Amino acid sequence: MEFGTEQMTLGTELLRVLAAGDVTRLKDLLRSEGRSGADGHVAIEVNGASPAAASPPVGTGCLLGVTSNGNTALHLVASRGHAELAALVCERVPSLVATRNAGLDTPLHCAAKAGSRAVSACLLSQMRAAGEADAAAALRARNLLGATALHEAVRLSRAAKQEHDMLRNGAIGSVTNDDGISPLYLAAITPSRFMVRLLLRPSPDGTPSPASFEGRSGRTALHVAAATSKDKDSESGDKEESDEEGYMMGNGTIASGLIAIVAFAAAVTVPGGFISDDNPHPGTAILAKRFAFRAFVVSDTMAFLSSIIATCFLIYGGAREVPPRHRETYKLLASGLVPLAVQFMIAAFAFGFHLVLGAANLGLIIFVYMVSSASVLFCFPGIWVPFCLGFQKAIWRRAGWRGILNLPKRPSGLLHVVCHLCYSPLIQVRRTVCAVLICVTFVVAIALEIALPNY
Repeated sequence: MEFGTEQMTLGTELLRVLAAGDVTRLKDLLRSEGRSGADGHVAIEVNGASPAAASPPVGTGCLLGVTSNGNTALHLVASRGHAELAALVCERVPSLVATRNAGLDTPLHCAAKAGSRAVSACLLSQMRAAGEADAAAALRARNLLGATALHEAVRLSRAAKQEHDMLRNGAIGSVTNDDGISPLYLAAITPSRFMVRLLLRPSPDGTPSPASFEGRSGRTALHVAAATSKDKDSESGDKEESDEEGYMMGNGTIASGLIAIVAFAAAVTVPGGFISDDNPHPGTAILAKRFAFRAFVVSDTMAFLSSIIATCFLIYGGAREVPPRHRETYKLLASGLVPLAVQFMIAAFAFGFHLVLGAANLGLIIFVYMVSSASVLFCFPGIWVPFCLGFQKAIWRRAGWRGILNLPKRPSGLLHVVCHLCYSPLIQVRRTVCAVLICVTFVVAIALEIALPNY
């Protein structure tokens, strides 16, 4: 049988065995072919060479065939990661290690694409057995795209699996593809610090790595690494900022939710209890006519409503489906409502204690009001900033009442006016005004307790 310009085709049964990775079945096929070949005395002449010089070992003729796209048996097992089959094929037909398919891929290219370290080790061992020069030439072999096996490994992020084999030959890192791109440049694009470190590690003799830095359009791997590092720093900064914002949003939601729960509980368990069913107006609060009780009801209501609305705003402000501009508005509104809820919660606490202690504990009542006043006035120092910096005075001098109310010259509608009013300097002092009003109410409650104990 003669083949030179004509190529043998891999048999259907052999293809099935190679794809399945069945070592036992492959050995049986080779053994049966060896018996038939010995009985028939078939000589194979390759490109005019003498039969004695070119004949493959007995029982390996079926392995010399190719598929329609030029893949040999070794290409097939390498692309599927069958290491034991690859070792058997290399042992029977070592010359297949350097063969190429229609895309000029060697079996090592196929192993690199598949990420099979065991197959790569087997192929590299066979290459080195043929001589270091042949091994270096095989490692530098380029496919139809101009890429070496290392290019394929790095491009598909397989270099980490080949670190003990392919990368032992440092010179392969200096080979560029047809576009002038080196493996190191590809590793920087990926980006993989581990692959870059492998390619840049010194040679066994201590000399610096021969890896090439070249890339496309005059750029080097260092250009890509610098740009990638900048992008990563920016992404890291954005992620940290987003994480911090999410953390603050979560804390705000928990705080406003707790205030709403406490305010609701205070509403259903009012100080002093309720009138029993056998008395007039059953179910109403016993101390409902007291001034401190009315102040308690107002404070508790304001605390509950402010916290509930703030919680809703925080939930909407954290939803990714909501437009960013609207999210910022919700967060800003919630940031103003939560401190108000805290202030009114402190006020409700003080008025509730007043009702429980009664006239017999006037000293304790005064102490509770004093401590509560300090908390209301100074728990949020930011409420005094506008006055300390003189913002309102400066705005009044420059823009008058229109500037204080932040009114547009040509409003497009009522909603436009309301939105501007919510961000006006006048609204910014609401927490200050509320704190002062709460403290004034404390003073009035003390005065009434002294002058009119039962009022």
